[in-house]
Amino acid sequence: MAEAEKQLKNLHTELTNMIDEAKLKGANLSDKARKDLDVLIDKAKVSKEKARELLSALHEGDAEDKDLQRAIKEATNAVDHIRTYLTK
Repeated sequence: MAEAEKQLKNLHTELTNMIDEAKLKGANLSDKARKDLDVLIDKAKVSKEKARELLSALHEGDAEDKDLQRAIKEATNAVDHIRTYLTK
């Protein structure tokens, strides 16, 4: 479980950085592209918040491995989506 916790912490940090990068890039986009990016950022923020909540639950002993794996998968998907958008 320690490896999963480390992975989730890293994903949380990466999401924070990518959200900031996406916001900076969004300043130069058209209205439609900006709206698409805003939706993507909102979804990433939700994944980031879930990761934070699960990390807190883990420290309190209330998290299970299946919850960690689900959060890792969601956070990884969010990172991948933002990365794909930013490389367009």
